[in-house]
Amino acid sequence: MTRWSTRLLLSCAAIGVGGGLVGIPSFYLFTTLATAAPFLMGLAAGFYLLPGMIALAAFRRPGVGFLTTMLAAVAAAPFVPGSFTTIYGWLYVAVLLEVPFALLGYRWWRAPVFYVAPLAGAAFYTWTWWTYYDIGSYQVWAQVALPTLLLGGMLLFTWLARVVAARLTRTGAMRGLQLPEDRRRRAVAGATAPSPAPSTSRTTTPADPAAAPAATA
Repeated sequence: MTRWSTRLLLSCAAIGVGGGLVGIPSFYLFTTLATAAPFLMGLAAGFYLLPGMIALAAFRRPGVGFLTTMLAAVAAAPFVPGSFTTIYGWLYVAVLLEVPFALLGYRWWRAPVFYVAPLAGAAFYTWTWWTYYDIGSYQVWAQVALPTLLLGGMLLFTWLARVVAARLTRTGAMRGLQLPEDRRRRAVAGATAPSPAPSTSRTTTPADPAAAPAATA
């Protein structure tokens, strides 16, 4: 099966489009909170990770998180506030999801790697929203709520994505699409495979007639 087979593309499209349409209420909630209570935006921010995380956990292939996230963005754009301008926000998330796996050469897909993006994303968006919405001017509990809800929401949806991917795997739907979790062993084995030993067979050279011992009388 090729890396981008028709079946793989259709599977990414199903997850992306489905996730984008199902998440439309979350987008409205996010927009409302951004206006009324920006320190609570973490309640809705985690959903942006869901489609891409499902694809990464289900297929364990390079680029599927980016593609699925962007398909979710395009599917939801006509029905959410901001329309297609919201795609820029999805683009940041799509890149963020791929980076941890890309740094490992897309060879290690164990659980800890999936949680790197939520941690980095929570730190980045806490700083960004704190500055943009002047969260420092709010009460202390609101200042604490922003990073707490943001990190908690992103970790929750990452965990949920892995659960959904595991359920899909059990149904057999991922057969032929899902690659192994740890592909480092194959790479290391290939790099350290012993080279063929040099031949130790002896070669005989024809005797030199001139060097033959003289016959004894």
